[in-house]
Amino acid sequence: MRAGIIEQGGPEELLDGDAPSPDFFLFPETIKASAAGGPDLLLVIEISDTSLKKDLAIKGPKYREYGVRECWVVDLEARATHIHRIDGAWPETPPIALDAELRPALLPGLRLRLSESGV
Repeated sequence: MRAGIIEQGGPEELLDGDAPSPDFFLFPETIKASAAGGPDLLLVIEISDTSLKKDLAIKGPKYREYGVRECWVVDLEARATHIHRIDGAWPETPPIALDAELRPALLPGLRLRLSESGV
């Protein structure tokens, strides 16, 4: 599956009118960004510097409720990523070190090492 990407926020109706504005999200390239919603989203990424508690306790469960398939919450202070997958624990534990390779479940060919991305 090929994906499109949007940076710095999401479409207006990301989650049925309740848009928590993820920092990044991936969706199938066959869908317009403005039309992408919960189950269409292949991956949502939240970058948490001062918003970790909100991202884990409020945004993460909200994404799951609306069918977002995978959410990564990057904890800059701890240099770790919390992985949330709709078919697994929310969040999965333990967090993964920032220098570890991450692979989105629905995009198996994509591999990211966030420590190399300037995060």
